[in-house]
Amino acid sequence: EAADDHLDLLRIRADAHAGLARIAEMRSQVQVAIDHHDKAIGIRRVTVARAPTSARLRTELATALENLGLLLKSWRPVELPAALAHIEEAGAIRAELAPVPGGSGL
Repeated sequence: EAADDHLDLLRIRADAHAGLARIAEMRSQVQVAIDHHDKAIGIRRVTVARAPTSARLRTELATALENLGLLLKSWRPVELPAALAHIEEAGAIRAELAPVPGGSGL
């Protein structure tokens, strides 16, 4: 149970950084937003490392990667390769989580 509590606290921290990133984006504070997205991704990677079979945690990591990728794509065109790398990593995570067509779902 203590491990679950610790994961929940990490998730809350990652959510807070994601929220701060969104606020910074709305204020056109791009570097601040990038920094918060990076922190959220770092925390999400820790949670996935601690519970690698959790679809929820892996989905949260994919979302965090997409958020940073889309921000870089929109605000920092010179960083397009990094943006695409984040988006591609997110896509790979989501593909791993997708059900197999025609599978039994078991």
